[in-house]
Amino acid sequence: MRCAIYTRKSTDEGLEQSFNSLDAQREACEAFIASQKHEGWIMDDTPYDDGGWSGGTLERPAVQQLLEDVRQGRVQIIVVYKIDRLTRSLTDFAKLVEIFDTHKVTFVSVTQQFNTTTSMGRLTLNVLLSFAQYEREITGERIRDKFAASKAKGMFMGGKVPVGYRLGNRELLIDEIYAQVVTQIFESYLKLGSASKVKTYLQELNIRTPPREHRNGKISGGKYFTTGHLYQILSNPIYIGQVRHHGKIYDGQHEAILSQSLWDEVQHKLAENAARPKGISARRKVQYPLVGKIFSSSGHRLAPTTVHKPTKANQKNYYRHYTVNRTRREPPYGELTSLPAQEAEHVTSLALQKLLADLKAEQSNLSADMFLQKRQEVMQLSLRELTETVVLYKDRLEVTLSKSIAERLELTEPACFSYPIKPRSVGKRNKVILSDIPQNTPNQELILCVAKSWKWYQSLSKGKVGSVQELAMQEKTSVETITRNLPLAILKPDQVEMLLKGQHAPDLSVAQLLKAPSLI
Repeated sequence: MRCAIYTRKSTDEGLEQSFNSLDAQREACEAFIASQKHEGWIMDDTPYDDGGWSGGTLERPAVQQLLEDVRQGRVQIIVVYKIDRLTRSLTDFAKLVEIFDTHKVTFVSVTQQFNTTTSMGRLTLNVLLSFAQYEREITGERIRDKFAASKAKGMFMGGKVPVGYRLGNRELLIDEIYAQVVTQIFESYLKLGSASKVKTYLQELNIRTPPREHRNGKISGGKYFTTGHLYQILSNPIYIGQVRHHGKIYDGQHEAILSQSLWDEVQHKLAENAARPKGISARRKVQYPLVGKIFSSSGHRLAPTTVHKPTKANQKNYYRHYTVNRTRREPPYGELTSLPAQEAEHVTSLALQKLLADLKAEQSNLSADMFLQKRQEVMQLSLRELTETVVLYKDRLEVTLSKSIAERLELTEPACFSYPIKPRSVGKRNKVILSDIPQNTPNQELILCVAKSWKWYQSLSKGKVGSVQELAMQEKTSVETITRNLPLAILKPDQVEMLLKGQHAPDLSVAQLLKAPSLI
C-alpha cells in the first residue's frame, strides 16, 4: 500500500534552515512507515509539503495535489505527524473524510492513535479537531487584539510599506527619494485639481512606484501610478505621522513627511471634489443624485452612464446606470459593479429612511425634543444631501449618513446602515431585488412579450398568415421564438391584469411564466 506523507507549517519562518519543521515531521512519518513494513506499507517519495500555509483552509498547493492523487488512486494511506497538520477545521475535515471514504483511503497520525473505520475512532478524531479549531480561533483573536493594541500605540504592524517610507527594524523610516515624490503628488493635486491629471503629469515625468524586492526574490512595483493608488496616497494619514485602524486615527511612532497645512489643504480639496457632481451639466435632463458617492466593494467609484434608445415615435428613452469604468480602473473591480440607477437610488433612499427612523435621542447630544424636531426636518431633504457614501456588496448595500447631517443632529458617532439586497438578473437588466414581495412595478419586458404572443395568436387563428414559418418571416424572428412564447397568449384576464399592475414576484422571468403561469 502506497503511503503519502503530508507536512505543514503555518508560517514561513525558519523554512530557510537546512533542517526545519517540515523535515522533522517528514522524518517522524518515514520512521513510522518503516515500522509498518510488515503490513506492506511502501512510502511514496512525492513531497506534499505546505510551508507557510494556514490549516484553516484547504486551498493549499500540496493538499490539492494530494487530493488529486487520491482521486487518481495513486495513494492508499496518508500519514501525518499530527491531525492538525492536515486541517484545523471541522468543516474541511468532513469534506476530506468524504473524499477518503469514497476512494477507500485511510490516514494515520503518528502521535495520535485512532482508527477512523470505527464510530469511536471518528468521535475521537472529531474531539481532537474541535480543540484544534478552538485553538486556531483563540490564536486569531489574540493576534487581532495584539494588532489593534499595537496600532493604538502608533506602531507599524507590517503589510505593504507606504510609498515614501522604507522598513527599518520593525519601524517606518523615511525614504528621501520617494518622500519627495509623495510631496510632489500632494502639491500637484492642489495645483491640477484631480488625481487623473496628477497621474498623467507623473507619467510625463516618468515617475513610477518604488520597486520592492520580496523574500522569495520576486520584484514588484516600478509601474506607473494608477488613479486609485493616488487617491489612497492622498487620503492616507500616515504621511502626517498618524496611523489609521478600523476608522480610528492614532498618533504614529514614525516621522511625518508632510506638513499639517499641506495635508489639510489637500483633504479640503478632496472633499470639495467629491461633493461636486462629475460630468453632469446643470442643464442636463438626466440627473444622478449618487454621483461621486457610490462605490464598489473594492473602493472604485461607480460612474454615471446614460443609454439613449430611440422609440418608434422617434423619441428617446433614457436608461440610467451606475457602472465601474473598467477601462480606467484596476482590478479587482468589486462584488457588484453595475446596476440601474433607479434601483440603486430607491434602495439607498429606503436605507436612509430606515437609518433615520432608527436613530434615538440617546445617540445625540441634543435634548430629546430638539433631536426629534431636527430629525423630522432632515428626513425631508434630498437623497444627495442625506448621503455621504454608498458601498455595494453582492448581498448588502452599506449607506453612511452625510457628515453635515450627522453634525446637524449632533450625533455622538457616525451613522451607518447595512441594507440587505438580492441582485438578480431580471430580463436583460441587473435589477436590485429587495425581497420576494411584489413591488407593484410593471415589468415592461414581460408585458411586451405577452402582447407580441397575443398578436401572433390572432394572426394565426384568424388566418392572416398561413403558417408559423410565414409569421416568423413577417415578424423577422425565429419559428422557435414564436412556438415557445405562444402559450402566453392564453393567459387568463386576471393574470394579464396582475401583470399590467406588476403584482408578481419582482424577478419573474418569461421562462418562469411559461413554465408555471400560476406564478401570477
